[in-house]
Amino acid sequence: QASMVWRSAQHPPSMASPQSPPGTTREEPKATETVLISREVFDSRLRNVAFDSWESFRAAVADSQPRVLLDHGEGGSVIKVDPLRVFGWVATILINVCVWGMVGFVATWSRLLCIACILIYGAILWWVTTTQLVPALAGVLWPILPCIPAAAGLLASSLLHSTFDDRTGMSLVLVLGVLPHTIVAAHLLRGLPQDPDRATLVVNLFMGTWFAVLSVVLLVLDPQNLISGSETFNNAWYYFVFGSLFSFGFIAVLAAGRLFAVPSVLGSVEAVSWTLNVGVVAVLISSLALLEVPYAQDMWRWVCFALIVTWIGLTGAVFQRSLPILISAVGCLMVAIYLSCQITAVIGGMGVPSSIQTVMSLATFGASGILIVVIAQTLRQSEWFDAFVMQVRHAHSRAYTQTLLEDLRTPIERP
Repeated sequence: QASMVWRSAQHPPSMASPQSPPGTTREEPKATETVLISREVFDSRLRNVAFDSWESFRAAVADSQPRVLLDHGEGGSVIKVDPLRVFGWVATILINVCVWGMVGFVATWSRLLCIACILIYGAILWWVTTTQLVPALAGVLWPILPCIPAAAGLLASSLLHSTFDDRTGMSLVLVLGVLPHTIVAAHLLRGLPQDPDRATLVVNLFMGTWFAVLSVVLLVLDPQNLISGSETFNNAWYYFVFGSLFSFGFIAVLAAGRLFAVPSVLGSVEAVSWTLNVGVVAVLISSLALLEVPYAQDMWRWVCFALIVTWIGLTGAVFQRSLPILISAVGCLMVAIYLSCQITAVIGGMGVPSSIQTVMSLATFGASGILIVVIAQTLRQSEWFDAFVMQVRHAHSRAYTQTLLEDLRTPIERP
């Protein structure tokens, strides 16, 4: 947890010096006011931000984190959740259901009126986000802004062309919908050094870029093939869609490693977290689709899935992020369920009574749990694993020809 301390002394009154002539006073030097902040607060709130006065700097630090002075342990079992952001996301979902539902209702009457309503909503949302809300609450609204020109562009393209299943319609979707969404997201991300809460726009940039690539490839192949194409074409398109999603997710993880290992104006805590989380979620979704998990019966598919979730968990350990660890844990549970089902099926095929099958299925769960506990305990106490994590961090640093900064929470010895 971030902690900070104010240390400020009152200016002592002027007093006469024993060596000074009678009637004169000696001014005592003014006490220095000190502010102690953590690196996490600096990276997330203060990096590359200019302050015109000491008071504005102190106010920014005071607003960024509470003054926590007591240390009651590391709190490894505590999951940090910001109530403002959580309820902000809930409010955002409710507001958007209302707004976009109304937009769809108005579209049945007049598409031009619907476009006007969308643009008005976007203007109001921009004003509220940039001037009326605190950064933490505005962060949940930033991803909606790039969707405004995309929605208006899609409606405009529907006015210009009735269908989207040919090259003309797909071109309009790309030019009027996908590209404006991506360009607006990239433009808004330029303010990330001054406002780290804009890191939520990473989702828009990721999805916009991926959809743009899919649209271009579909234009080359002709969208009509998706409707009248053969089963071979549809299968190839399916694997291309999720294969490209896997590639984009892997690239996002590498980008998070770049931001984590090499300090830059974009390398805030939020930017690393959102980039990494978007990447691992994309890798997980694409892996489930490509390997046909959890419905696959082939052992090799589950082995590949187990290796992928292990890699995702390793990224969480290296980057000190919770979501990849959670995804890896859920993946381990899925593998344990698969092993239990397979063992039960094999024993059932041998004519073993159902009671024995039930016992063996439950024993598989217990054995899997014991194995997970043993591995977790071993890695927790393993100096080799700690050294391996540090070597991975140094590898990230050397890959970009810079030196990884030392973190006070996890000191790193330079090789």
